[in-house]
Amino acid sequence: MRVQQRWMIGWIVLAGAFTVSCAKAQAPTRVASYPLPSSGGISSGGIADGLIVVETVYLTLEVGDPDGAAEKAAGLAYGYGGYEADRYAWQVMDGRTVSQEIFVPIDRSDDLHTRLLQMGRKDRDSLVRHSSGWYGPGEGWAQFSIQYRTGPPEIEWDPSGMEDFLNSVWRFFEGAAAFLMKIVAALLLAAAVVIPCLMMIVGIVTTVRWLLRR
Repeated sequence: MRVQQRWMIGWIVLAGAFTVSCAKAQAPTRVASYPLPSSGGISSGGIADGLIVVETVYLTLEVGDPDGAAEKAAGLAYGYGGYEADRYAWQVMDGRTVSQEIFVPIDRSDDLHTRLLQMGRKDRDSLVRHSSGWYGPGEGWAQFSIQYRTGPPEIEWDPSGMEDFLNSVWRFFEGAAAFLMKIVAALLLAAAVVIPCLMMIVGIVTTVRWLLRR
Protein backbone atom coordinates (compact mmCIF):
# COMPACT_ATOMS: atom_id res chain seq x y z
CA MET A 1 0.00 0.00 0.00
CA ARG A 2 2.78 2.34 0.81
CA VAL A 3 4.50 1.49 -2.47
CA GLN A 4 1.34 2.34 -4.40
CA GLN A 5 1.03 5.67 -2.59
CA ARG A 6 4.62 6.50 -3.34
CA TRP A 7 4.07 5.72 -7.03
CA MET A 8 0.89 7.84 -7.00
CA ILE A 9 2.71 10.78 -5.39
CA GLY A 10 5.57 10.41 -7.85
CA TRP A 11 3.26 10.47 -10.87
CA ILE A 12 1.45 13.56 -9.50
CA VAL A 13 4.76 15.39 -9.02
CA LEU A 14 5.90 14.50 -12.56
CA ALA A 15 2.59 15.57 -14.04
CA GLY A 16 2.75 18.90 -12.17
CA ALA A 17 6.33 19.56 -13.29
CA PHE A 18 5.41 18.74 -16.90
CA THR A 19 2.41 21.10 -16.77
CA VAL A 20 4.50 23.96 -15.36
CA SER A 21 7.21 23.49 -17.98
CA CYS A 22 4.66 23.52 -20.81
CA ALA A 23 3.06 26.70 -19.45
CA LYS A 24 6.43 28.38 -19.33
CA ALA A 25 7.26 27.33 -22.91
CA GLN A 26 3.99 28.76 -24.25
CA ALA A 27 4.22 32.12 -22.48
CA PRO A 28 5.15 34.96 -24.91
CA THR A 29 8.35 36.87 -24.33
CA ARG A 30 8.75 40.50 -25.38
CA VAL A 31 11.83 40.90 -27.55
CA ALA A 32 11.34 44.54 -28.61
CA SER A 33 9.10 47.48 -27.86
CA TYR A 34 8.40 50.75 -29.61
CA PRO A 35 9.62 53.87 -27.80
CA LEU A 36 6.91 56.19 -26.58
CA PRO A 37 7.01 59.67 -28.14
CA SER A 38 7.29 62.79 -26.04
CA SER A 39 4.13 63.94 -24.31
CA GLY A 40 4.01 67.20 -26.24
CA GLY A 41 0.86 67.45 -28.33
CA ILE A 42 -0.51 64.02 -27.28
CA SER A 43 -3.69 63.60 -25.31
CA SER A 44 -3.58 61.73 -22.03
CA GLY A 45 -5.94 59.16 -23.48
CA GLY A 46 -3.55 58.55 -26.37
CA ILE A 47 -0.70 57.77 -23.97
CA ALA A 48 -2.77 55.50 -21.73
CA ASP A 49 -4.48 53.50 -24.49
CA GLY A 50 -1.76 53.64 -27.13
CA LEU A 51 -1.45 55.81 -30.21
CA ILE A 52 -4.68 56.49 -32.09
CA VAL A 53 -3.69 55.77 -35.70
CA VAL A 54 -6.17 57.50 -38.01
CA GLU A 55 -4.47 56.60 -41.30
CA THR A 56 -1.65 54.38 -42.58
CA VAL A 57 0.48 55.29 -45.60
CA TYR A 58 2.26 52.51 -47.51
CA LEU A 59 5.10 53.93 -49.58
CA THR A 60 7.88 52.36 -51.68
CA LEU A 61 10.63 54.59 -53.05
CA GLU A 62 13.64 53.98 -55.28
CA VAL A 63 16.55 56.04 -53.97
CA GLY A 64 20.29 56.22 -54.46
CA ASP A 65 21.09 55.55 -50.77
CA PRO A 66 18.38 53.61 -48.88
CA ASP A 67 20.11 53.94 -45.49
CA GLY A 68 20.66 57.67 -45.95
CA ALA A 69 17.04 58.15 -47.07
CA ALA A 70 15.75 56.32 -43.98
CA GLU A 71 17.97 58.43 -41.74
CA LYS A 72 16.71 61.62 -43.37
CA ALA A 73 13.07 60.49 -43.05
CA ALA A 74 13.60 59.80 -39.34
CA GLY A 75 14.93 63.34 -38.91
CA LEU A 76 11.90 64.74 -40.74
CA ALA A 77 9.58 62.75 -38.48
CA TYR A 78 11.21 64.15 -35.34
CA GLY A 79 10.98 67.63 -36.83
CA TYR A 80 7.23 67.19 -37.34
CA GLY A 81 6.68 66.04 -33.75
CA GLY A 82 6.72 62.31 -34.54
CA TYR A 83 9.25 59.51 -34.19
CA GLU A 84 10.72 56.46 -35.86
CA ALA A 85 9.34 53.19 -34.45
CA ASP A 86 11.27 50.58 -36.37
CA ARG A 87 13.89 50.11 -39.08
CA TYR A 88 15.59 47.09 -40.58
CA ALA A 89 17.54 46.39 -43.78
CA TRP A 90 18.67 43.50 -45.96
CA GLN A 91 20.71 42.90 -49.09
CA VAL A 92 19.05 41.99 -52.39
CA MET A 93 20.37 41.08 -55.83
CA ASP A 94 20.34 44.62 -57.18
CA GLY A 95 21.39 46.49 -54.04
CA ARG A 96 19.96 47.13 -50.59
CA THR A 97 16.46 47.50 -49.16
CA VAL A 98 15.53 49.36 -45.97
CA SER A 99 12.11 49.13 -44.29
CA GLN A 100 10.95 51.77 -41.83
CA GLU A 101 7.95 52.56 -39.62
CA ILE A 102 7.29 56.22 -38.76
CA PHE A 103 4.54 57.89 -36.72
CA VAL A 104 3.66 61.59 -37.00
CA PRO A 105 0.68 63.68 -35.82
CA ILE A 106 -2.13 63.47 -38.34
CA ASP A 107 -2.03 67.21 -39.02
CA ARG A 108 1.59 66.87 -40.27
CA SER A 109 0.96 63.78 -42.39
CA ASP A 110 0.63 65.67 -45.68
CA ASP A 111 3.84 67.62 -45.01
CA LEU A 112 5.85 64.46 -44.38
CA HIS A 113 4.25 62.71 -47.36
CA THR A 114 5.29 65.54 -49.68
CA ARG A 115 8.88 65.56 -48.38
CA LEU A 116 9.18 61.79 -48.72
CA LEU A 117 8.04 61.84 -52.36
CA GLN A 118 10.79 64.36 -53.09
CA MET A 119 13.46 61.89 -51.94
CA GLY A 120 13.23 59.45 -54.84
CA ARG A 121 11.11 57.79 -57.50
CA LYS A 122 7.74 56.56 -56.28
CA ASP A 123 7.06 52.88 -56.88
CA ARG A 124 4.08 52.41 -54.56
CA ASP A 125 1.90 54.90 -52.72
CA SER A 126 -1.35 53.95 -51.01
CA LEU A 127 -3.38 55.26 -48.09
CA VAL A 128 -5.66 53.39 -45.69
CA ARG A 129 -7.97 55.43 -43.47
CA HIS A 130 -9.15 53.72 -40.29
CA SER A 131 -12.83 54.06 -39.36
CA SER A 132 -12.25 54.85 -35.71
CA GLY A 133 -14.28 58.01 -35.44
CA TRP A 134 -13.35 61.67 -35.58
CA TYR A 135 -10.36 63.01 -33.68
CA GLY A 136 -9.49 66.61 -33.03
CA PRO A 137 -6.29 68.22 -34.35
CA GLY A 138 -3.16 66.86 -32.73
CA GLU A 139 -4.92 63.81 -31.21
CA GLY A 140 -4.78 61.40 -34.15
CA TRP A 141 -1.60 59.92 -35.62
CA ALA A 142 -0.52 58.82 -39.06
CA GLN A 143 1.59 55.72 -39.56
CA PHE A 144 4.05 55.55 -42.48
CA SER A 145 5.22 52.11 -43.59
CA ILE A 146 8.08 52.91 -45.98
CA GLN A 147 10.39 50.74 -48.03
CA TYR A 148 13.47 52.17 -49.72
CA ARG A 149 14.99 50.29 -52.63
CA THR A 150 18.24 50.96 -54.43
CA GLY A 151 17.50 53.00 -57.55
CA PRO A 152 18.32 56.33 -59.22
CA PRO A 153 20.02 59.06 -57.16
CA GLU A 154 17.83 61.01 -54.79
CA ILE A 155 15.95 63.96 -56.22
CA GLU A 156 16.33 67.10 -54.18
CA TRP A 157 13.82 69.74 -55.17
CA ASP A 158 14.85 73.16 -54.00
CA PRO A 159 12.04 75.75 -54.20
CA SER A 160 14.57 78.57 -53.98
CA GLY A 161 16.32 77.22 -57.11
CA MET A 162 13.07 77.30 -59.07
CA GLU A 163 12.39 80.80 -57.78
CA ASP A 164 15.84 81.93 -58.96
CA PHE A 165 15.19 80.41 -62.38
CA LEU A 166 11.84 82.19 -62.73
CA ASN A 167 13.43 85.44 -61.61
CA SER A 168 16.15 85.04 -64.25
CA VAL A 169 13.56 84.42 -66.96
CA TRP A 170 11.58 87.45 -65.79
CA ARG A 171 14.68 89.66 -65.81
CA PHE A 172 15.53 88.48 -69.33
CA PHE A 173 12.11 89.36 -70.72
CA GLU A 174 12.07 92.60 -68.75
CA GLY A 175 15.45 93.59 -70.25
CA ALA A 176 14.32 92.60 -73.75
CA ALA A 177 11.14 94.66 -73.38
CA ALA A 178 13.12 97.66 -72.16
CA PHE A 179 15.52 97.34 -75.11
CA LEU A 180 12.65 97.20 -77.59
CA MET A 181 11.06 100.23 -75.98
CA LYS A 182 14.32 102.16 -76.41
CA ILE A 183 14.48 101.20 -80.09
CA VAL A 184 10.87 102.27 -80.66
CA ALA A 185 11.50 105.55 -78.83
CA ALA A 186 14.62 106.19 -80.94
CA LEU A 187 12.71 105.49 -84.15
CA LEU A 188 9.90 107.81 -83.12
CA LEU A 189 12.39 110.54 -82.21
CA ALA A 190 14.18 110.07 -85.52
CA ALA A 191 10.89 110.20 -87.38
CA ALA A 192 9.89 113.38 -85.53
CA VAL A 193 13.14 115.05 -86.62
CA VAL A 194 13.70 113.58 -90.07
CA ILE A 195 10.18 113.89 -91.48
CA PRO A 196 9.90 117.65 -90.91
CA CYS A 197 13.39 118.11 -92.39
CA LEU A 198 12.45 116.15 -95.49
CA MET A 199 9.28 118.15 -95.84
CA MET A 200 11.28 121.39 -95.58
CA ILE A 201 13.79 120.18 -98.20
CA VAL A 202 11.01 119.15 -100.55
CA GLY A 203 9.33 122.50 -100.05
CA ILE A 204 12.56 124.43 -100.73
CA VAL A 205 13.34 122.42 -103.87
CA THR A 206 9.82 122.88 -105.13
CA THR A 207 9.97 126.62 -104.51
CA VAL A 208 13.33 127.02 -106.24
CA ARG A 209 12.18 125.06 -109.30
CA TRP A 210 9.05 127.17 -109.47
CA LEU A 211 11.08 130.39 -109.34
CA LEU A 212 13.48 129.17 -112.05
CA ARG A 213 10.64 128.35 -114.39
CA ARG A 214 9.39 131.87 -114.14
